[in-house]
Amino acid sequence: MKNSLKKYLFDTGAIENCNLDELEEMKSGYRKEYLKSYKASYLSNRIRREIIFSRDEFQAIAQFAKQNKHNPTPSFLKLCISGYINQKFMLPDENMLHQLLISIRRIGNNINQIAYRVNSFKNLSLNDEKSLYSYLEELEQIIINAMTNPPLLNPDKEHKNDN
Repeated sequence: MKNSLKKYLFDTGAIENCNLDELEEMKSGYRKEYLKSYKASYLSNRIRREIIFSRDEFQAIAQFAKQNKHNPTPSFLKLCISGYINQKFMLPDENMLHQLLISIRRIGNNINQIAYRVNSFKNLSLNDEKSLYSYLEELEQIIINAMTNPPLLNPDKEHKNDN
């Protein structure tokens, strides 16, 4: 169903030849056909699988979801699986990351104050000042990488626990 409602009503002559009740009925019929077509297209592009968890497994999933401010829904599980496959992981808490970045910026402010004082006494070279900034940027990048790309799970340890 590629036509819009407007085109459908023009093509069927409904706009020119129908009263208001018939027009509403045509709209309702179009919507039913549209939804039927959409559902068929949606289902043809998806694969549905059922996963059964033990109570302990589901409890662990629910606890992990809660820690990450989610509900243990299929969407959450898809997000976790996709993250694992792509080696990109969810951040535990956006507020924690935000607070961490604010703290790093405060440290940067302190470094700026130190650099200003040292420069006023001319005891710090320009290269030393650049080094301070590069250390701050490096520290920030390390923390961001650690938060967004934690070390990968060791699959050997996981399989040993399955036996």
